[in-house]
Amino acid sequence: MPGDSAPGLVDGVIVLASNWGTPTYYIVKGYTHTENHIVAVPYRLPDCAKPTIPARLVYHPCLGSRVPAISSDKVLYKVQAGRQAGLPPRIRGFLEEFSSILGLEQAWVTGSHAIGCGGPSSDVDIIAPYNPEAPRALRDLAEEGLIAQCQAERVLGKRVAQGPGGVALDEARIGSSLLDSCYKGVPYTLRLLTSLWEEPCRDPLIPLGRARLLVEVRGGSPYTVPARYEAVVVEALEWGWGRVPRRVWVESWRTRYQELSPGVYLVEGLARLGARSGEYTVWPDYGWIRLAGRA
Repeated sequence: MPGDSAPGLVDGVIVLASNWGTPTYYIVKGYTHTENHIVAVPYRLPDCAKPTIPARLVYHPCLGSRVPAISSDKVLYKVQAGRQAGLPPRIRGFLEEFSSILGLEQAWVTGSHAIGCGGPSSDVDIIAPYNPEAPRALRDLAEEGLIAQCQAERVLGKRVAQGPGGVALDEARIGSSLLDSCYKGVPYTLRLLTSLWEEPCRDPLIPLGRARLLVEVRGGSPYTVPARYEAVVVEALEWGWGRVPRRVWVESWRTRYQELSPGVYLVEGLARLGARSGEYTVWPDYGWIRLAGRA
């Protein structure tokens, strides 16, 4: 049964914490936390009025920067989104049917429905461990029209000024968005996790400043949280430190930048160097990605 045992404090899990004396819902970010803090941001609920207290900014030694976080000892409880009895029948039925089709042996509802604030038009937010068969199943559903009938528009945004070398830039949702669409008319967001448990820091990151690169994405893991793309640097428009690498990883935790196809993109974001791996990573979540096409 989906959600029989709950994951740890990992990306997408909701906790209730008493921050500054006011109970507030927070959504956990990532898999690696600091010794006394959990990386999390306030969970804003459009469908019900709840107090929202900002998280503190604390230094995260693994990320090499300050991040929003809450004290571990302030967490009152973790929302057990997998408890079947706690979900409305409609949402429970959707979770069971959808996860079964995708081959997900474990799946949990998070977001507004998990805390009893979901409205009729609220997304069913689902987290589940990554299964390599799930993307193929999603594509099959889209081909059958069970997703595409309600799929958000994929029309690219406005054409903006030309970039380097006559490259015209489009900014829009650029993935196929099978992870954030509708199944049989029910809106959903699916986040496929690489781990169900907190992870230690394996590769401390060294901040390199902002980067703006024209890159060719050649492959990677577009369906996981985070999505990671192997890319070759075509041209460096901005690079904050040292020699420009030939290859970088483009890493995103945002649904907007998941499911990228191979191609040429303009990426702007924060650059990091792995202290142990020696790998360069750019985070567009602190910037943007634009699809590049010849003008």
